Amino acid sequence: MGRVNGKSVHDEDLDQIFERLAKWGNEVINVNEEALTEALEIICAAAKQNAPVDTGTLRDSIRIRKRRRGNTVMGTVGSSLDYAPPIEFGTSKMEAQPYLYPAIKNNRARVREIFAKKQRELLKRS
Repeated sequence: MGRVNGKSVHDEDLDQIFERLAKWGNEVINVNEEALTEALEIICAAAKQNAPVDTGTLRDSIRIRKRRRGNTVMGTVGSSLDYAPPIEFGTSKMEAQPYLYPAIKNNRARVREIFAKKQRELLKRS
């Protein structure tokens, strides 16, 4: 038996508390992963819409990459084409034609709302 905030707590109670905290932690990670996926899809769609089109190869190469390592979920939107960065940022001989930065900038409020909504839904369930 232990004491929490001056109250007696049995080991079984502590086990339940720790179990609930572990579950809560996993739920937070899962909810954030859902929100990240939704946000990345919005940014990816906007980047594809913004991408300059000659043959369509750049637009078609824009992809979402997401990975989860332990409690961390990361994601990116971009292209693996060698000429994607010069198009986004320009060169000394070519003017920039940004497609990724505007996709992020123009959807910041929407992305924030996605994360906020998912967090509110999680709190209501708990």
